[in-house]
Amino acid sequence: MDSENYFQEMRKVSEIVNPIIYESIEPLKKTSKSLYDIVSELPIKRIEEPSKTRAFVLREAYNLTNGEEWEKIAPVCAAVEMELCSMYYENRIYDDKGHITEDKNKINNQIMAARITRDLSTRIIEDLKGKIPDKKLEQILHLMNESDLIFESGEYLDVFENVYPEMKDASFEDMITSCNKRLYMINASYYEKIAIIGAILGNGTKEQIKALAEFGKNYGMLLQITNDIADFTPAKHGLGTSEKIPEDAYSDIKHGKLTYPIIYALHYGTGEERARLVEIIKQGKKVDETELIELTKILVNNGSIDFARKSARKHYNKAKQPLKIFDKEKRKYLSAMSIMGISNRYYKILNQYREN
Repeated sequence: MDSENYFQEMRKVSEIVNPIIYESIEPLKKTSKSLYDIVSELPIKRIEEPSKTRAFVLREAYNLTNGEEWEKIAPVCAAVEMELCSMYYENRIYDDKGHITEDKNKINNQIMAARITRDLSTRIIEDLKGKIPDKKLEQILHLMNESDLIFESGEYLDVFENVYPEMKDASFEDMITSCNKRLYMINASYYEKIAIIGAILGNGTKEQIKALAEFGKNYGMLLQITNDIADFTPAKHGLGTSEKIPEDAYSDIKHGKLTYPIIYALHYGTGEERARLVEIIKQGKKVDETELIELTKILVNNGSIDFARKSARKHYNKAKQPLKIFDKEKRKYLSAMSIMGISNRYYKILNQYREN
């Protein structure tokens, strides 16, 4: 499929969803300009970001289940993007992105922003009362609440359990199991719920809902694995997102998190590589950037990045498979999304560190 058509459709979603996001945060100005600035930071960045994969998944799930005039459910698309902002605000604290934890006021600001964006997300959906059947509204709110609970629980796992100090003696299989649980809870579950919401709004059959949920779950898994790989891209390359700045590179390893590349290196790297990796983990935030760049070279050349990339591709295949119950032409945009997930700009940068 022509990638330009895909991006054109993505832009169409943004054009409809952006005003709804903006309208939801605008009233905060009347309360406090400074509060508005704190809460609106990420929603504004999401408005400026042309790619909104979560809103797009919801729209396509709706379209695939014979939903008509997707603009009618655009507020729900906006709500899931606003909920994402809430998750991002909280994650900033957990991962200490931008040195948030060095300033109590910054922590408080992120907590308030997370809570308010979550409430605004709910309000957007509740305002659809009378436009969408009550039963569907209840289902949507239930799924949003469930995804929020799973995310919160996943963050606990991410910060306190799926880390080297807690699992340093675990087997390769046990580490991978723990990592997969983390991947599902902090990202894949949300895509799964979003796909279900779109299918419910489109009056999907049980078979269609199940297929789209399976797509969402595996698409979320492959994206999170890719995101974990991207963490080893040195800041000097300047690659970031609306939520993650280039300076946040190596955040996972600094916090001792067990991601696919690290797990592989801990078990299949040479003795010298493993010792170096453990030493970097122990240094945490104090580790020198030069050492981190050397770590990137090690992971690229000892098969760790390749292992993670192959794992992402497995989820790519699992994401495509359930879509086959839908017409090829109708499913083309979700198929394109999967391809984009494994054709990532970070891989090109990391390949520069590969020795011939």
